[in-house]
Amino acid sequence: MSAVCGVLPRAGETVLIGPSAGPHFSTNYWFRVTGVRSSSENGWVYLDGFDPLVGDDTERSLFVRIEGLVIRR
Repeated sequence: MSAVCGVLPRAGETVLIGPSAGPHFSTNYWFRVTGVRSSSENGWVYLDGFDPLVGDDTERSLFVRIEGLVIRR
């Protein structure tokens, strides 16, 4: 398994979310992506998916900086 940085994730991939993905994230954690939506802010997107800290029953939407993402592939 490898890691890719600074590219858009695809549905089904797992992404490392942390301070490099946005100032509103204080710690690193893995997020399973179900969808990617564009944003009016250049270099930023909305990721829809599941946060393993909350549980697979709760889908969330995160506003993240593309350059700060680490994708597990």
